Amino acid sequence: MDGCTARLICRAHPPISGANRNDTHQIPRDLKEQTMYHLIPFAAGAVVGALAVRLLRTKTTQQGLEKAQDTLREATVSSLSSIENASARARKRLENNVQESKDDTEGGNTP
Repeated sequence: MDGCTARLICRAHPPISGANRNDTHQIPRDLKEQTMYHLIPFAAGAVVGALAVRLLRTKTTQQGLEKAQDTLREATVSSLSSIENASARARKRLENNVQESKDDTEGGNTP
């Protein structure tokens, strides 16, 4: 190497022309390795995506997803009912406190 680290933009090493692209002997080794490393994650992602789509289309997976959805729906309804009951109890307690304070002020028992 002659110390040139930016081979793609260096004038001493012009880019590879279209006619010579198929001749892999003229492509610098480090450029070949960089190009191949970028293809590995792409290929792995494509394979994983295809497998995920296939898995989601099976009946057992569909049934499992429906069961999980039903369970989540039941838990949500239960939680909302609990919140509604707690809210009603808090409302009653606040209404009773307001009534007691009105009774105290009407009776002349203010400090």
